[in-house]
Amino acid sequence: AMIFRGSGWVSQEDLDLPAPALSREASVRTERVMGEPLNWCQEEALTIGGRGPGVRRRDLMARCRISREAARRHLTSLVARGLLRRVGQGRSTHYRSA
Repeated sequence: AMIFRGSGWVSQEDLDLPAPALSREASVRTERVMGEPLNWCQEEALTIGGRGPGVRRRDLMARCRISREAARRHLTSLVARGLLRRVGQGRSTHYRSA
């Protein structure tokens, strides 16, 4: 990316990545729960889960452009923190706000 940029720092706009939409309320809530802030993919999972009936692994994969395994790790860590709960098994698995 730096070769094509030419000079200066490579920014998020140069890489055409989705902008992290961090909500102040979610950040404060999660810091109280675990004492350690969430990464932006985990914040996105909470945002998606709060807007609809739940978040699925494929939703997080598409939104954050991450692998299936990375999405699984992010979602299970949110379940372990008590911020999401797992509903269903197999292909029908989705995660809802706790």
